[in-house]
Amino acid sequence: MIEIPTLIDTRDRGVIIQDFDVVVREPLSGFDFNIRMSKIFFTHKVEVGVMKYTEFDTYAPDDRTTNRFLAMREYVKICADNAEDIKSDLTQINLSMPGVQLKDGLRIMAMDFLVLKDNFMDLLKKDDKIKKVDKFSSNQRFKPLRKDFETFIKLRNIYTHGRLCMRFPEKDFVISYIEKGSKFRKYGILTMETLKSYNSCYKEINELFTAFKDTR
Repeated sequence: MIEIPTLIDTRDRGVIIQDFDVVVREPLSGFDFNIRMSKIFFTHKVEVGVMKYTEFDTYAPDDRTTNRFLAMREYVKICADNAEDIKSDLTQINLSMPGVQLKDGLRIMAMDFLVLKDNFMDLLKKDDKIKKVDKFSSNQRFKPLRKDFETFIKLRNIYTHGRLCMRFPEKDFVISYIEKGSKFRKYGILTMETLKSYNSCYKEINELFTAFKDTR
C-alpha cells in the first residue's frame, strides 16, 4: 500500500519558514550552483492565550545538513519525474483507444492526469485479455492497485508543486503543499520510506502497462 506524508496538526500553531541561499559545488565540473534551502519551525500550541515558539536559530545550515537536504530533494524530483513518465504512457494509451480519431488528439493531450487514469481503468473493466494475466485476473487482486493509482496521482501533485523544507530542531523533512481545490496549506512529514513506497507503486503501474501492451 502506498504511503502518504504524515500530516502535522497546525491548528492553534504558527509556522515560520526561513530561506537560505547556499552554494553547492558540482564535483565533476567544479562549477558553483546557488541552491535555495528552507528551514521550517512550528510553534507550540497556545497556552493561556500566548503563542510559545519552538526554539530556532537564524544560522545558515551546515554542509552536512545541506547535503541531506539536496539528497532528499533529488529523491522527490525522481518521484515527480517517474509520475510524468506514467502520465505520458497513459496519454499514449488513451490516444490508441478504440474509436479515438485524429481530431481527438489535442483534447486527449490536454486531459487531466486523473481523467486519463479513469479512462484507462474503464477500458480494463471490459478487457478480457488483461484478465488472463494472473496478477490482474480478478477484481480482488486488482482493486488495491486501482486505489493506489489514485493516491499516486494525488501525491504526484504534491511532489511536483510542493515545497520541501527541513524541520528544526528535529532535522527531519516536511513538504508544504496546497491540495487541488483547497485554499489551505498543509504540512506533511516526508521520509525515505514514504518515497520508497511511491517508487514501488510506480513499478506496479509499469507492470500493469506492460501486461496491457503485451496482451494486445
